[in-house]
Amino acid sequence: MSQMQSETVTAGTLDPSFGKNGVVEIEEWRAVLYSVLPMNGKLICADQYRRDGVGVVSMRLRRMDDRGVFDTSFGDNGSTILPIHWSVAPRCGLFPYSEGKFLLKGTYLDEMGQRDMVVARLNKDGQLDTDFGEEGYKKIDPYRLFSRDAASLRSRKSFPPRKNVDNTSEAKSLTMAAGYIGGSVCVQKDGRILVAHSGIYGQDNGRYWVRGLLIRLTPDGKYDTTFGDGGKLLINLDGLDHEVISIALTDEEKILVFGSYLEDDSENAALNAFVIRLEKDGKRDRSFNGQKFVIKNDELKHIRAGTISVRNSDGAIVVAGSAAKTHDFGLPSTPWIAVLNANGSPNFGFNAGKPLFSSILPDGGFWQNCAWQENNNTILVARSVAARYLPTGQLDTSFNGKGWFDHKGMYNHMALTKDSKLVLIGYAGGYPFVLRSLL
Repeated sequence: MSQMQSETVTAGTLDPSFGKNGVVEIEEWRAVLYSVLPMNGKLICADQYRRDGVGVVSMRLRRMDDRGVFDTSFGDNGSTILPIHWSVAPRCGLFPYSEGKFLLKGTYLDEMGQRDMVVARLNKDGQLDTDFGEEGYKKIDPYRLFSRDAASLRSRKSFPPRKNVDNTSEAKSLTMAAGYIGGSVCVQKDGRILVAHSGIYGQDNGRYWVRGLLIRLTPDGKYDTTFGDGGKLLINLDGLDHEVISIALTDEEKILVFGSYLEDDSENAALNAFVIRLEKDGKRDRSFNGQKFVIKNDELKHIRAGTISVRNSDGAIVVAGSAAKTHDFGLPSTPWIAVLNANGSPNFGFNAGKPLFSSILPDGGFWQNCAWQENNNTILVARSVAARYLPTGQLDTSFNGKGWFDHKGMYNHMALTKDSKLVLIGYAGGYPFVLRSLL
């Protein structure tokens, strides 16, 4: 049987060699599984941990073998508990590093949006790498970096809050995707670490603003003073309020920044998505599509950003997210995908150069994750369902016979293994799960 014939039969089907018919159910009621990282043929999993099921939240790391069985040789008798101790809406993401190490980024949400961050580096056995930061950690308070008085801004009542000091403008939400941090860390070839923060809030001349933040750390966990202002950079999107959701590196190690911005200060301002490119030192690269690439829609006024991915072969960029008619999060959403050339111009091979706003399910949906499948140049996306698109923008019907699947439930995070398998984590019936499908 040829490779193409084999793919037609198997792509998008559950991997029978993993767990029970392709699924591992985590039998812990209301546990939250945040992130998964393929590493050396195994899977590192990050979830929340409460001692005796109650109290403050810590982060727990465990490792699954290729069959979906937790590995007791990892960490301390099978797990590593990171004493971050956050009791309010923690978020966590795992990211590859070099030399058999990996990174964890943790943050939590409150009325100010994403707040304090912890970046940790661990060895492949689950032990903290004490050569990084302070005993393996780098703790970052984004407001202290800029001497902002975060407490003085707490009177605003929405997430993220947005109104003027004299209360003349209603608070307006930007994007709920700020709670997802899966695409917010990149590692350069020299081991320096770029970390994105959705944004911090401030006020100038009686007006509140929100701007995305990038931080670069040296391989030993110090602020990299050659980047931005002493290792930190507040993004200036031509004065527009915005949040940064996901970042990626080009082959030349320029920095791609993806997020959402408000068109203006009016009460009904549209929320659009954007992609910009920065030089290595953090300076804006205005040769990228003239300045920035914008995703907007005349009927959908609330466009949320998900993640960004770069194709290794030619630098092509895919971004994905969701859109709704207004800023009300209770309204149905429409998933969207856009493809750019490496220079930021629209890729006319994909949907005639336009963003693809298209729902698979009758009640809409959301793309939170996206990635290139390098061996056949298709695009994988996941959240409401998992789907694969051809470079033209059409669903790839060789994937599960129709281009998509909805095995088990909604998917919070997606990862591709080196042997071309798709790993998804999600939540169904009160329990988290890990799912692996064939590609």
